[in-house]
Parts: sequence; C-alpha cells; structure tokens
Amino acid sequence: MNDWTSWNGYEMERSDPEPGVARLLVRPKVPPAMDAEGRPLWYWKVHFWGAFPFVDLALLARGWHVAHTTVDELYGNRECMRRMDALYDELVARGFSRRPVLCGMSRGGLDVANWAAHRPGAPAAIVLDNPLLDIRSWPLGAGASKGGSPENRENARRAWGLRDDAEAMAFGGSPLPAAVAPIAAARTPVLLVQALSDTVVPPEENGLPFLERLRAAGGTIELIEKPGADHHPHSLDPPDRIVDFIERHRP
Repeated sequence: MNDWTSWNGYEMERSDPEPGVARLLVRPKVPPAMDAEGRPLWYWKVHFWGAFPFVDLALLARGWHVAHTTVDELYGNRECMRRMDALYDELVARGFSRRPVLCGMSRGGLDVANWAAHRPGAPAAIVLDNPLLDIRSWPLGAGASKGGSPENRENARRAWGLRDDAEAMAFGGSPLPAAVAPIAAARTPVLLVQALSDTVVPPEENGLPFLERLRAAGGTIELIEKPGADHHPHSLDPPDRIVDFIERHRP
C-alpha cells in the first residue's frame, strides 16, 4: 500500500516494501516530461534524500519525476544492487522511462557507479558529486582522508564480507577499479562535479582517477571543477550546468 505526502510542495508517493526500506516518488506539477518512447522521465537521487536538492527541484519544474530508495550503509554491495534493481524494475513496469538519470553524492557514488556497471546501458547518464568511489579512501581512511567513524568502518567491512583490514585493503569491488570498464563499454555519459579541496573524500583518491581511467578506457565524462571547495556543500546553486548536462542526455 502506498501513502501520499508532500515534499517541498510536491506530491510524494511513499511505499515501504520491506522493513527498513522506503521507496519515494515525487510528481511534477506540470505535465510529465517524456522520453523518446513516450514514457515519463525520472531522476534518481540515490543517496542522501533531500540534501542539496537544487537539481531535484529544477527537474521537477521541468516535468521530471524524482525517485529514491533506501540504501544506507550498504556501500554499493550486492544488497544495494538488489534494492536498486527492485526500484528500477517497479518503475519501468509502471511505465516510466527505461533509462533514468542517476545522481550519487558522496558515498552515493559507490551505489551509482556500481549499479551503472551492474545494469550496463540502463542509465541514460550519471552525475557523480564529490563521489566516494573507493572504500579504502573512506571510511577506511587508508589515504589522505581521516576516514569514517569506527561504526562506518565496521559497516563497510560487513557490507562486503571483509573480515579484517588486510582483506579491506586488498578489496577490488569498489567502482575504482571495478566499474570503469563496464561504464566505458556501455558509453554511459558521466558528469563529475568535483570539489578540488575535498578533505573528506579526497578527489585524488576518488573522482579524479575515475575520470582519468574512464577516459583512457574510451568512456564519456565531463568535469565541473569547484576550486577551493571542500566536501560540502554539494551540487551547484543555481544548478543550471548540471541540469543542462542531464537534459542533453535525456533518453
């Protein structure tokens, strides 16, 4: 059973298909924007629902739907992929576009990039915003970042079945490097919004090497630099450059 509520003045449909998992779908007030198949377009805010919603609101004003499902503390693992598959399959079955645009902020980068590799060709495009792309960088803190809390570190290890720090340091399932080749092969357009002075999720351990490897593999990626900016705030205000990228790659 679905419940209806409101979000920033828009109607929002909420369902709770299993304990601890919510699915959200926000409706535009204007006629829905359609893809080339005549299906409503949707933007998938994968993590940190409601945070820095500049793009979400701009797209709603243009007729896009905005969706979300709970993937907290899963770090892009198999359970995360299952939950993301479930939301995607449900919305496609209901007639929504087969090719959403996904946004991954911070640790949402793990979820988005791994799902784009898991379902190659399904995303019309992806936006990575100060993305975490290697759990060794955060929360494990193996490089320039101080890392996450002990709880974050334990959750990341548990999510991937890593018994100790030695296994975690040898882990290869993060988007760096695992997702680069599938995303490049699928020709999925990527936008990297990168704060160049991010001390939480250092760009030199995450977004920038992902950009370099994706380009080297023949992938398509654009970069919006934020010189001097730290991890927060995310997105852009106004979000015109991000919205322009999304509209250029609408299916």
